[in-house]
Amino acid sequence: MDLNTDHVLADLRRDGISVHEGYIAGGLLDELSEEFERYLAQEEEGVMHVEHTPGKAFRIVLDDPSLRELNLKKSCIASAFFNDPMKELASAYLPGAPFCNGLLGTNEFRAMPVTEVHFDTLQCLKFMIYLDDTTAANGAFSFIPGSHRKTHAYRKWFARLGGVPSLIPNALPDEHRARVTSIEAKAGTLIVFDTDGLHAGGVLKPGTTRRVVRAHCMARSFDPWKLTELMPYRIKHSGLNPATIYSKVFAPSYRATQGTGRAQGTT
Repeated sequence: MDLNTDHVLADLRRDGISVHEGYIAGGLLDELSEEFERYLAQEEEGVMHVEHTPGKAFRIVLDDPSLRELNLKKSCIASAFFNDPMKELASAYLPGAPFCNGLLGTNEFRAMPVTEVHFDTLQCLKFMIYLDDTTAANGAFSFIPGSHRKTHAYRKWFARLGGVPSLIPNALPDEHRARVTSIEAKAGTLIVFDTDGLHAGGVLKPGTTRRVVRAHCMARSFDPWKLTELMPYRIKHSGLNPATIYSKVFAPSYRATQGTGRAQGTT
């Protein structure tokens, strides 16, 4: 479980993504898989099942202080993410962001696209681990390297013009799926990525599955300009919002996914 923070930071700033095959191996990978299956089968203290259309999912609770301490002690999955290199990386890439405020496990098995091509409505640094050998046939994660820079500028202006974060147009038509690079890799591969980059879960073929676990580190949001803070609610949530007008000019083919729980919540 070696992670060179400087190298990963360089990858993230250049491409928005960094891939590390063999990060988890041997007995530890078996332990992660066993715990994953146990949590999917039955809820435990500090572990909740969550809705996930392509299959099943669970959330390891970290936002409650007592449950966070419990899970950090008992969970093999949590221990795979909570280490000094990952904390240093998150702190360097997203200064001021709390480390790991979300931890999910997802098992996709329905023959369908796992997600649309999108960026997250709230910027995060995500750490994802494949629990199975993963190819395009079973929904490999995909990403457009370098797209995080343009999206980050778009998000900044949208926020400062008074845009509501959950309403930002962030999903592309499905024909854009051909633009993404599929990350095909062995079980135990770690993928670190900036969710401002355009990304998607792949398309599962019948009879295939995809199992991943991932941790989220959420960035601080941009503050709106004082003038736009004074806009009434009905303006902020309407087509008259300056941010909405800006989006139609900057990203005319994008559409909103109405929150963080649809396209982007379970990549």
